[in-house]
Amino acid sequence: MQYGNQGIIVKALEDETVVWFEPANNYLLMKAPAYSVFALLQGGMSVSKAAGWFASRYKLSGIEAKKFVVEINRAIKQQKRKKEGPCPMEGSSISCPQEFYSVKQYKFRGACFCFRYETMEIELLFHPLIKHLET
Repeated sequence: MQYGNQGIIVKALEDETVVWFEPANNYLLMKAPAYSVFALLQGGMSVSKAAGWFASRYKLSGIEAKKFVVEINRAIKQQKRKKEGPCPMEGSSISCPQEFYSVKQYKFRGACFCFRYETMEIELLFHPLIKHLET
C-alpha cells in the first residue's frame, strides 16, 4: 500500500507492519495499535480525534491515549523529513587520478556499477570483497 505522493510504502509482515518513508530512506516497524493510529493520522484525522478513538478502542485514559498518538505523530513527522547529507566530493581536496590501474564492472540485484582502482593493492583489497556478492 502507498500513501499518495507522500513517499510512504506500507507492507504487512505477520503481526507487524513495516512503514518505509522514502524521503528519509528509513522505516518504522509497527504493531497493530500503532499502525491503526498511523493510518488515521495519514488519513487526515487530527491528533485529538485520533487520541479519542484510541482511548475508546483500547480502553485507555485520554491522557495516555493522547501521549501515545502524539508520540506516533512526532515519529511520522521526523521520518518525513528528507535527510540531506553533504555530497562526499563537494568541497573535497581529494584529487582524482587521470588514469587507473584497472576498471571492474559488477552486477548486484540487477544494478550495474563500476569501480576504478588506482593501484593493484587497492584492487586486491576490495575486488574479492565485492566480486563474491555479484548476482
